[in-house]
Amino acid sequence: MATMPAFTIKAKDALAPEAIEAYRDLCTRSGLHEQALQVQMALDEVNAWQWDHEDEVKLPDHKHVPASA
Repeated sequence: MATMPAFTIKAKDALAPEAIEAYRDLCTRSGLHEQALQVQMALDEVNAWQWDHEDEVKLPDHKHVPASA
């Protein structure tokens, strides 16, 4: 069985909150209310982490690994 691709957004990524909010909103619009609540909890954790570690929050600067062809 092939490995399933995954996309990870770290809390130190300054763009993380907006990306997570967008995913939460997609869940809500799709009727996935329990998933939206779980995503909101993750968003709350990211926001708290960023608040407590604002000196570590930055725009992403790493090279992304491309999807396999």
